[in-house]
Amino acid sequence: MFSPKAIHYLIKYFNSIDKKLSNFLTHKQPWDEESLTRMFCDLLDKDYQEEFNIDYTLTQFYSDLSKFNESMTIDISLETHQYKRNYEHDVTKSDIGLILEYKEQFDNDKSFEVYLLLQAKRLFPIQNKYSIKSEFNSFNAVQYNEINKINEKAGFNFVSYLLYCPRTEKLEKSTREGLTYARNEMLGNEIFDYAFGQELRDDLLRNSETIASGIYVSEISKMPCNFYEIHKSNK
Repeated sequence: MFSPKAIHYLIKYFNSIDKKLSNFLTHKQPWDEESLTRMFCDLLDKDYQEEFNIDYTLTQFYSDLSKFNESMTIDISLETHQYKRNYEHDVTKSDIGLILEYKEQFDNDKSFEVYLLLQAKRLFPIQNKYSIKSEFNSFNAVQYNEINKINEKAGFNFVSYLLYCPRTEKLEKSTREGLTYARNEMLGNEIFDYAFGQELRDDLLRNSETIASGIYVSEISKMPCNFYEIHKSNK
């Protein structure tokens, strides 16, 4: 079970990775999907996190949990596998595979493993600028149909989209305001219950940047068509 404190620090950890990775989309020459995915895998590897100077490492995460006697109650392991182009095209239809393992020390029934395949798509600027109308131009209908067949055969959403976007603080004022409106529209009827809901509410009251993140995961059937729809649906 994730306690409220653990959830707070877990979000802080993934937010630090999100912040570092999203920066590469606002370079003069934004990184392509293959380069972003390679960096994503490296940033999730605790052996590289200090080298890339992310704000909050996995080591710091466990250190903070230890202050509340929680460091030994949970164990999180995230294993990544990046696939070469020919293997992606012929077999997985995905750029990256993730294995998330969660171990609960005091109640093993709550431990679990999750296996995911992710096909990466990045947002493209319009005339060198991102706007609420920016789209995922590398979307491929043939690839979509092939992924859908894999999910139907698996019986669940085995393959999803991994969507790379810039964070809002790096964008022009008009675009930031449009995306803020989209998020407010999405959150207008939110109840904010349970631990994750309470953390989201606190995040909004702190005027934090976490809710305006850059990296999203979407089911293929719910793929947002543009930047505005990403923040309206908040995958």
